[in-house]
Amino acid sequence: MLKFENFTKSIDNDIKLDGKNAFFMFLNLIDEMRMNFIKSSNYLNVGKYQLFLTTETIKNKIEFVNYFRYSLSLKTTCDTAQKIKDDRISHYFGIKNNILEYGFYDSIKNSVYKTGEFETNNKFINNLKSYKCISLVENILKNININDLLFLQEIKSALKYWYENKGDILILNNKVIRKSIHKDEIENNENLLKPYEKWCEKFKWVNKVYYYIDDMDDNDKINYYIKLK
Repeated sequence: MLKFENFTKSIDNDIKLDGKNAFFMFLNLIDEMRMNFIKSSNYLNVGKYQLFLTTETIKNKIEFVNYFRYSLSLKTTCDTAQKIKDDRISHYFGIKNNILEYGFYDSIKNSVYKTGEFETNNKFINNLKSYKCISLVENILKNININDLLFLQEIKSALKYWYENKGDILILNNKVIRKSIHKDEIENNENLLKPYEKWCEKFKWVNKVYYYIDDMDDNDKINYYIKLK
């Protein structure tokens, strides 16, 4: 799982990022390269991103450089492509704090080169289609709720302090987040729910969620869930 929190590379601190219209050109060029965004097992769990999608790794660098060369509306993206053409990269787009950003992802360095961004919403994401490169993730985009995922990111930040530095946290879907902790890391395994309830009730969002425990999914772990109402 990708766990990096801050991994945006900047070619130039004063760089002007490409915008919304350029994003459509970005998708068009990926279509022309006959590449696709793919569904990974962790697309909801990359750092602070609500959603993070990449294509397969770019193999034909000559073709890549030729496509990303002279687009005025995609100037920053094209300029960046020339500078990183020798790296092991793929195309990416992600949503963070309801801002859609796009550019290139370096799988060796676990870094992204953000070259464009713009504000987005559920309507835009749910209706993003007509591009071959997103055909494999179209169902994800059609059903996603970025506001719920932003809320889950807030809860995720809080869950880090439930048995701090222990266990793993996963956003499972638009509604559910889980923290799994090994039983041998929990002092009292007999009365599990009451302290969890007391902890959840400290937060303002407590009336907007259900919280429950399941220690049967895995014999070695206790799973703490929070589900949005």
